[in-house]
Amino acid sequence: MSSLEADFEQLVARLREPGALSAARTDPWYYFVYPPEETMQVRRQLPVWVARLRNEGIEVEQVSFSKLLWALVDASERWDGWLEAEVDADPEDVNEAIRSVLRDNNRLQEQVAAIVGRDKPNSVVVFTETEMLHPYYRVHSLENALHDQVKRPVVVLYPGERSGQSGLSFLGFYKPDGYRATIIGGLP
Repeated sequence: MSSLEADFEQLVARLREPGALSAARTDPWYYFVYPPEETMQVRRQLPVWVARLRNEGIEVEQVSFSKLLWALVDASERWDGWLEAEVDADPEDVNEAIRSVLRDNNRLQEQVAAIVGRDKPNSVVVFTETEMLHPYYRVHSLENALHDQVKRPVVVLYPGERSGQSGLSFLGFYKPDGYRATIIGGLP
């Protein structure tokens, strides 16, 4: 059995556990960690995993961070102006403009809160395309901001490296952050 398959089996076992919250009262938030170079393999395997969860009686809501991000950028009505200015713009200025759209009025955080805050028994939210948040937003910030608002299990597909029991390095090039959520996978 491949490492990804073994990690997925561990995730399924966690999702089958009774009760949404652990004794430590942590949110049912899971990071499914895999090396960034295995992103395409995870994407190919995802439909099989979703079918497996559904066969286990777990409804799956897949949410793409990429689609959330670009919906917010489109709604800001700034995109056309950015395209005109992009020829002369410093790439960091463009990144900062996108960052501001996601952070102004906590737009991205509110979008994610609405999704994870829906009380839907026997369901799980699976966030995909997490790498699209780079360099605009850290998923760790979402987890912290939404503490105690999570009403159903959340699985974040996380391309990165694991550092010890609770540390993760997003995409393998950020300094490891400490996470309170359950980390599955990413071990050598």
